[in-house]
Amino acid sequence: AALWAEVSGLTWRDRTADTVMIGASLYNREVQIEQLFIKQRNNQLTLSGEFAWPERLSDWMQPAFRGDISASINDLGDFARLFGLSPSDFAGKLAANGNVSAREGKLGGQLSVSGNSLVVFRSPIESLEVKLGLEESRLAITKLELRQQDDFFRVEGSFALTGDRSYTATAQTSVT
Repeated sequence: AALWAEVSGLTWRDRTADTVMIGASLYNREVQIEQLFIKQRNNQLTLSGEFAWPERLSDWMQPAFRGDISASINDLGDFARLFGLSPSDFAGKLAANGNVSAREGKLGGQLSVSGNSLVVFRSPIESLEVKLGLEESRLAITKLELRQQDDFFRVEGSFALTGDRSYTATAQTSVT
């Protein structure tokens, strides 16, 4: 089975999008999302990936999937409105790029997010930078930094997602 749909000029209440496209297919228990694309004025989000439909119920606990994300959000308030959130609670520019995969119970991937002149849930953030990595069953935060003028919050760490849930982390902050 295959599905391809494109909607242009989408308007629903006060939500608008220039283009929403989705392309997906199902073949031999494999679902492939060729593209989920949302374009809204100066905002763009693209998702793609695939996952295997499990044969047995017990296989849901060890999914096999791969996904990619790319986003360039130049008006976070307008983009938040598209998903039913209050645009006055959000503002600024945000960019994201990454991928994630899981095969045979092992995770892998990376995600980078950066933003400037942000307001997130009415809290101002001058700049944001996040770099995450997934390897096997560990989440590595190689960089998480929030800045607002001379104030900052930085975190680096590594967290086990299974087993003993061990972790290491360092944090620095400066609030003036």
